[in-house]
Amino acid sequence: MSMSNSIHIVSYNVLSSHLGGADYFTSCLPEYLTPRYRLTKLQEQLEMPISKHAIICLQEVSTLWLGHLNSFFLNHDYYLISGMYGHRMNGYMGVCIAVPMNQYTIIDADIKTISDTKNSPPRKALIKPTSLISRIFAYLSSLLSTISSTSKKLYLSLTGSKPRSFISDPIPAARASSSLHYRK
Repeated sequence: MSMSNSIHIVSYNVLSSHLGGADYFTSCLPEYLTPRYRLTKLQEQLEMPISKHAIICLQEVSTLWLGHLNSFFLNHDYYLISGMYGHRMNGYMGVCIAVPMNQYTIIDADIKTISDTKNSPPRKALIKPTSLISRIFAYLSSLLSTISSTSKKLYLSLTGSKPRSFISDPIPAARASSSLHYRK
């Protein structure tokens, strides 16, 4: 394939401006985590693929950055197509595709959230423990189940046979007591 027929595509997950907090990224200097600094570094990083007329795909672009990126790409003769799907906590983030105007003509853009195109079975309601006692109980039940599973696997690997039952097998107890409800 000759160079004139090749397509150069790059993709970056830019981490939404609302998710790059110093409280989570504790090994980074806080000034490197500010949205303005990160946006500037992203734009610098995009200069090379733009010089190669690449199609650029970005994930986790927040609405805080979307306007700036729209201007940035327009100044580099790029179309920018975006689809936002997030919520307040992540800055209403979404995805973008930037396409060089001198290489391609956008005829149509179909912007959908893929999950909205499929019928999914309803999610089962999650039971969330509300009291401290029930949260501790749920944690201990999970821990006992893990210990039992690990000990059975260890028994199998040492003896080569499945254990019939452990006298102190916590799984039946955990299953039976997982239906208990506590009141304050």
